[in-house]
Amino acid sequence: MSIGYIAARRLRWRLLKRMPGLIQGDFMSLARGSGFDLQHIQPYQEGDDVRRIDWNASARSDQLQVRQMQEDREFNAWLVLDLSASSTAGLESSSKRDQMLALSTCIIDSLLQHGNRVGLWIDDGRHVPAYQLKPNHGRSHRLRLLKCIKNHQSPEQSLHIHSNLERLFRQLHAALRRRALVLVLSDFIDHSEAGGNAWSDALASLQRRHDLIAIKLDDPSEWELPAHGHFFAEDAETGEQLWIDAENESFRLRYQTLVKQEQASTRALLRRSRARLLEISHRDEALKKLSLWMRAQR
Repeated sequence: MSIGYIAARRLRWRLLKRMPGLIQGDFMSLARGSGFDLQHIQPYQEGDDVRRIDWNASARSDQLQVRQMQEDREFNAWLVLDLSASSTAGLESSSKRDQMLALSTCIIDSLLQHGNRVGLWIDDGRHVPAYQLKPNHGRSHRLRLLKCIKNHQSPEQSLHIHSNLERLFRQLHAALRRRALVLVLSDFIDHSEAGGNAWSDALASLQRRHDLIAIKLDDPSEWELPAHGHFFAEDAETGEQLWIDAENESFRLRYQTLVKQEQASTRALLRRSRARLLEISHRDEALKKLSLWMRAQR
């Protein structure tokens, strides 16, 4: 068993919405019950379980004090991967798809504990999901999840197959009827004609029902121009090509301005949806970045 696998299983997810789970699990529920984590101490009231009386606290007070515990529950989680052709783009040996696989492994290993169930939804730009596995648990399910992610092949370039984030989020909203933790891994590059406000509104609708975490994957090599040279740049999804003169200072300035505007616009749309946001590059160490982010959420 690798050190990364052990570390991933130690990650503790913090949910912000009440989940319908009934079986004891490993996350902090909003319910009060018979867990092991102390929530607070309050004066004894008629009907309280006498086994939860805190005698030390009662001795320091003029009345009986009762411990209120934080109950642990199991929950359903959905891992949603945007594996359109843009996920394979980039000039470096490691792509956004590689980082998505590394992150997915960390997330799956940390969630599949003590009865928690994880489902998988892969969108690659087609009108129907490429894979849709219902939430389940166990070692065989873990291997099935990782196999589906690893073996998936993005579709070839086509004007009719491209990322459509609004359609993806609308499909999720219609299909996921039970409240769950939903983790969306995407570069949030949208090629539909609806515009950014449309997918942001769809993501906001999904966020209102579920505990939603948006993990934005970045590839710096997609917007960092080389210092010298002339070359064709090609859109990974549509095949559209553009001749670039990297030595033209005026073009470099316009290009950098547009890239910054595009990145700022995407972040604004994600904040508008009220989803919890984690930004990560394929140059980052997936487990370390995820662990630090989760620690900051507490």
